[in-house]
Amino acid sequence: MLEKWILPGSLFLLMLLVLPLSAEKRELLVPEDLFSLCFNEEKEWTLFIAELSEQKAYLSHFSKSPLQYSIIREFEISSGKQKGAKRSEWDLRTPIGCYQILQFRHQNTLQEKFGTGAFILDYPNLIDRALNKSGSGIWIHGTDKIEFIDFDSEGCIRMKNNDINFLKQYLAPRKTPVFITDKISLKKISTLELMKSEWEDRYNNWISAQNNNNLELFFQFYHPAFQDPDMNMDLSRWMLFQKENGLHNLPENREREILQQGKYILVRDKEITNNENKKDGVIETLWKLHDSNWFIIRENRFTE
Repeated sequence: MLEKWILPGSLFLLMLLVLPLSAEKRELLVPEDLFSLCFNEEKEWTLFIAELSEQKAYLSHFSKSPLQYSIIREFEISSGKQKGAKRSEWDLRTPIGCYQILQFRHQNTLQEKFGTGAFILDYPNLIDRALNKSGSGIWIHGTDKIEFIDFDSEGCIRMKNNDINFLKQYLAPRKTPVFITDKISLKKISTLELMKSEWEDRYNNWISAQNNNNLELFFQFYHPAFQDPDMNMDLSRWMLFQKENGLHNLPENREREILQQGKYILVRDKEITNNENKKDGVIETLWKLHDSNWFIIRENRFTE
């Protein structure tokens, strides 16, 4: 099975602390969102993190091997006029999550109010859409305003023009992770590695229950609030359907893509058929961390 992790913006370090222990026993404290990078094969990143409660952003460099971190620069920002995570169009809120930069738009293609340029983000991403969040046009952009006011945007991250010009040399489309959080929470790297191991065990046990047609164990992986939007079924109706029709094993020859954001992991298992006359089957499962365990809250099957 091929596997790749989609990291639209998942690192996001405000600070990295090394306790004064021997080199073998150093324990790194990092933002909890570093969880995403535990699965990634890349060794180093340039990162952008916005902390909305502080109206600050940080451009950082992180290396896994050797384990190093440095803050390149700190910035003032202005986020949405309404506090809380964005859920819908025109709610004047800034989204919270992990995002990719799709492109940079130059000043001559924008209205004056966007200043010297804009980094276009991929909100809503796959997890946002799975959680029924809507809206568009979330950018990191400059401003033509002389006075810089906290919490004054329509949902974008507004920055000073000079700062946007500085970032142009560091933020790369489809490469630089962008993370937007309300408040940074620090955890040990070892704790995040344990979280990774626990989720992988949970996922593999779900696959095993499915392949062995163990319905009793299989249903234990699903949250009571589970929904199948394609079949328009809640958990009880969906369980009855599975009992009547039997479980369908995941194909051995598949590619797994994973997007992690906060307490959610979206897994996209795509069958690889190598047959031009047959569409590839896709199973998307949305997992949520609940009471220290991972449960599936949405599932969708389709072809592409």
